[in-house]
Amino acid sequence: MHCSPRSTSWAAADSASFLFRGHVNDITKICGEKFSWTNAELEPAMLNEFGRMIEVGFRRHGVYNAEQIAKIDSTLAKGERSALWKALEDQVMIGMSGAEITVSDENAAVLGAFIFETGLGMDEKTSEQVGVHLAAKVMQRTSARDFAAQN
Repeated sequence: MHCSPRSTSWAAADSASFLFRGHVNDITKICGEKFSWTNAELEPAMLNEFGRMIEVGFRRHGVYNAEQIAKIDSTLAKGERSALWKALEDQVMIGMSGAEITVSDENAAVLGAFIFETGLGMDEKTSEQVGVHLAAKVMQRTSARDFAAQN
């Protein structure tokens, strides 16, 4: 990628993304060799590590402090959340497919109700930040389930 004043931050982000992918690749390759994982096991293992690293980054360097993150986590732990998990899985799968990201009315209602319940606000920035945190969690949850299904 070429570097210009306009693209400098993108170049840095692209470089960080490259290093991040390399880290995840290295970790899953080492574990895969150590535990003799198949290719079918490596894919969910990589997704799980991506989700874990995103969550670590969100917790350490995100825009929310520990108290705000605790609000998200405690809200997530309350009640029956199968509709929320389904909505999150739908959205993550759309994002990972490379298709244009759209949110169905049903998923928007479920996600919006959850964000409202956290008490963090309903503006677009809040929705995006809570969504990043939840996407990292759903990546880990889905990939753990897919990995377990291989055994």
